[in-house]
Amino acid sequence: MNICYINSYYHPDDVGGAEKSVRFLAEAMVSRGHTVSVICLGASSSTDYINNVRVIRLPIRNLY
Repeated sequence: MNICYINSYYHPDDVGGAEKSVRFLAEAMVSRGHTVSVICLGASSSTDYINNVRVIRLPIRNLY
């Protein structure tokens, strides 16, 4: 099954509990044979693989 999680941040930018929960869920699903992607915010656009989880970072223009 293909699974996609969307969260503000993802490892190694562990800000709080939500980021850690998404990481644990994503890695658990990968260990069960699923294909997992996470879409989150980052300084620039990039695509990485962290523990076989595809991490897609999208830039944010923070005006504050």
